Amino acid sequence: MELKYRINNYLHLHPHSGVGGYMAAFALALGLGACIFLVLRLTAESSITTKSLYYVGGIVSIAAVPACWLYADYMTGYGLLPLAADVHPLFLFWPFLELIVSVVFVLLYLFQKWPFSRAGSAILLVFHWVFWGWCLFGVYSWLWPPHLVFPTVGYCATHLWGSYVSSDREAMSATENMTNSATLPDR
Repeated sequence: MELKYRINNYLHLHPHSGVGGYMAAFALALGLGACIFLVLRLTAESSITTKSLYYVGGIVSIAAVPACWLYADYMTGYGLLPLAADVHPLFLFWPFLELIVSVVFVLLYLFQKWPFSRAGSAILLVFHWVFWGWCLFGVYSWLWPPHLVFPTVGYCATHLWGSYVSSDREAMSATENMTNSATLPDR
């Protein structure tokens, strides 16, 4: 909040303007992303990095933004979810349920128990991020392009992780097939 007020003051905007908050969130996310990128580049060849990207990357890519937003909503008590004013309190469990189901879907995909095709996976992923765009910014979130940044980046990150896991499986399968064919005697 302090950074938001400082940015608004520097830009000569009202202290409660949303511009400072969005710029602060963007700057902090960019700085954190740059630090994570540098650490991953420096440790790119280690098996720890490879295994953590393989196992943790999907969960982080699909759950980080929603979990942080739900945590902030819970901790501040401000009712950050725009849908909170529009629906009965009984229905506020839907974001939590959707987040849990999404993490279960990531684990199913990770451990090769995924029942859907690639197209079905992409559709479910789009629905996940559209739902969270609605939860985070309201029904008309698509009217202001900065509201589309989090869902778009989340979709791309999850899609890239899925491609990474898929290509890794294909490489392991090809290596396994070559090993099996090399060890089998010719008749």
